[in-house]
Amino acid sequence: MEVSQRELIARDGTRIGYQMRGADGPAIVFANGLGSSHIAYEPLIASLPGYRTLCWDYRGMFSSGQPAAEDANTVSHQVDDLLDLLAAEGIDEFVIVGWSMGVQVALEALHRVPRRARGAFLLNGTQGRLFRTLMGNAAVGMTMPFLLSLLHAQSRIANFVTRRIGRARSSVRSMQMFGILSGTVDRDRMHAVLTRFGDIDWKSYARLLHRLDEHETRDFLSSIDVPVAILAGGRDLFTPVAQSEELHHAIPGSYLSIIPGGTHYMPIEFPLVVGAQLRKWLDRIPGWEHGSSTARTAVAR
Repeated sequence: MEVSQRELIARDGTRIGYQMRGADGPAIVFANGLGSSHIAYEPLIASLPGYRTLCWDYRGMFSSGQPAAEDANTVSHQVDDLLDLLAAEGIDEFVIVGWSMGVQVALEALHRVPRRARGAFLLNGTQGRLFRTLMGNAAVGMTMPFLLSLLHAQSRIANFVTRRIGRARSSVRSMQMFGILSGTVDRDRMHAVLTRFGDIDWKSYARLLHRLDEHETRDFLSSIDVPVAILAGGRDLFTPVAQSEELHHAIPGSYLSIIPGGTHYMPIEFPLVVGAQLRKWLDRIPGWEHGSSTARTAVAR
């Protein structure tokens, strides 16, 4: 079944592009990593027949428009957009899969609508305050505000350089050589992700990174009472295993799995492994068991 590209005008007038697959069945929402799109999730989505899947582009990224106000791009705004999309599609209850930035979006969704979000499957993420945890090194995080200000000021140059690098076939091999990607990565899919990344607006990207650094989840993690699975890459340079271990200890009853050869790009490196764990985890959620035909598409509250 093909993925259909759709569009919605959010509550504040921002145009949001999103992707749907399936007309019925239990709903699974995919929250992207920053700078990525549904392309990275396609193998996982394809492994979920019988489910209704939704993925969307964050405001200011890819098929979504820029918000009228520059500060209207917080993690909370992304969740507002998700809730608008669910209402438009008539989806009440859902489970959410979050990767990288999508982990913070997923956690915020659990906090905002705890009775509707029935579980979260979290990949390569952190609980917030991104710069504090980036690469497991506080010194790296301290330099990020300056670097982002520089990128914002020189966004035209950054856009040009990123576009050239993203379209170069050699970029994937270079990332493997420097340990950013594993040898198991799907090179064609990763190249497609990088090509799209080359088209981003660096001003929007820098603003979104700032918003991630402002986002904090520590205060409510202990109140989460739905199934949560956390997957970490043993070779993830950006969100090291320690960040996933912190999440695991903070969320009661959560499950932690470490993929030894995984980097920050596990959905593209180990789609079969991640997909198998996702289907196994879904069996813990009544109504979302793999192969369940139970539809959860009541009108959204």
